[in-house]
Amino acid sequence: MTHMEEKVSNQRLCIECAAYFSSNPGFARTIQALWEKWRSYGRMAGTVELPSPSEEEIQALEGYFGAPVLKKGKLRFQARYFEDALENTRFRGAGIKDVLEAYFGRPLISKKEEEAELNALKESFFEKAMGELKILPEELKTSAEAEIASEKFKTSTEEAEISSEEFMTSVKKRMNVTGVPDVNTDRDTETQSAAICWLTALTAQKLWQLRQSEGSEEAALRMVHQTGRALSILENTDESRGIRLAVLAMECTGNPHGFDRGTLPGNLLLGALPALNAEEDAKVEFSPRLAAEDALERYIRCGIRPDDLSSFTILYRILLFDGQGPVQAFQAMADRREPVLVSLLNLRNIQRAVPLNGSVYVIENQMVFSQLCEDCPEASLICTSGQVRTASLMVLDFLCREDVEILYSGDLDPEGICIADRLICRSKGKIRPWHMTARDYEACASAVELTDERLRELDHVQSPCLMEAAEAVRNGRKAGYQEKLLKVMAEEMR
Repeated sequence: MTHMEEKVSNQRLCIECAAYFSSNPGFARTIQALWEKWRSYGRMAGTVELPSPSEEEIQALEGYFGAPVLKKGKLRFQARYFEDALENTRFRGAGIKDVLEAYFGRPLISKKEEEAELNALKESFFEKAMGELKILPEELKTSAEAEIASEKFKTSTEEAEISSEEFMTSVKKRMNVTGVPDVNTDRDTETQSAAICWLTALTAQKLWQLRQSEGSEEAALRMVHQTGRALSILENTDESRGIRLAVLAMECTGNPHGFDRGTLPGNLLLGALPALNAEEDAKVEFSPRLAAEDALERYIRCGIRPDDLSSFTILYRILLFDGQGPVQAFQAMADRREPVLVSLLNLRNIQRAVPLNGSVYVIENQMVFSQLCEDCPEASLICTSGQVRTASLMVLDFLCREDVEILYSGDLDPEGICIADRLICRSKGKIRPWHMTARDYEACASAVELTDERLRELDHVQSPCLMEAAEAVRNGRKAGYQEKLLKVMAEEMR
């Protein structure tokens, strides 16, 4: 018999053996257990136990082994004995692994082998992704040169005389393409790009999540390339000017909404941005869960200008200064004693914020803010309108640098206390709570009941100065609202 004939004969024997076990329901649980043992050990090893066996199972196995295998209400035997016993049947020569594969109709791979194969796939994908990033410097250079060739310059004598090297440098500066670092996989080198930092910090294991999310390797690699290109553009963009998110997305993905927050590409970029700062590599994530204002703050810190109109704050009698001194528009509104809505766009060149009154009152509620502006026209106030937006945070940061008292007052409910807690922690105690004590809670408690889910938010409060109020709300289980404190607040502000 030739080798090929022997192989075919063995395959036929295994198929017949599998058919025999399949035709006898008494072997069903046993064969499944043997499959799992091989998956675990990569061979026939370990002990098979079948609790509460049926009479059919007992007869099948005792007939197979030619000996009792029922012990204390269980069918129990060593897996390797099943393999040995197969040699005493008419299926002698059939390998147990081949029989199991014929029985289930698929390859039998141990968990260790499966894990090794998966890790190999992850590493292979990681290397391909790294390859996508290694071509970025040359790609950006080619892109810059193509745009330079299409530029129309004045044909003055002065320009005609400059060298080609000077010509390239001057245009690249205008295009923010200079300084594209050479890509180097050594993380300690000064020339390492942010894109390489990102991918290295992300690791092959986390990157594989992207491969699984996208379904196809091609789509996942394209997203890696787009994110890497965005990082390369950002690290070579003038920080004072920045680049709008939609413009960056159009440049990298061909879609102005390509990096919108909440989409997979948008979340991937948001998680990659810490790589622009070598000290923050450890904060690189696959898809971070950030509150809207935290995400906005990260964008701004990394040179991305998102929607700078939707984030705003409301100021009353607070002067804003740019490099030339007080901005006249805000000075005029303060002098007129009128509140002014200030967006991130308005704050782009601001360097200082100074209250006309010695203290600044930061108010959560818009109605309470409006009433206090009327009752206390000489005071200086900020309205955060609930959750504190980035515009409010920027103004508060400016104020924290000044020698002024900053008092925050919000509703005495879990959300209001948590907002106050975040501001106090963020300012390192520079901002203090105002009318947010247990006594204030007793004075402003409403009939609105708080759910257990909302009350659990109080478990995250860290500021010692808010613990008393948090405990009062937890015990009272009612929301407290600022409106009931308006009179006493106005009296203190006058």
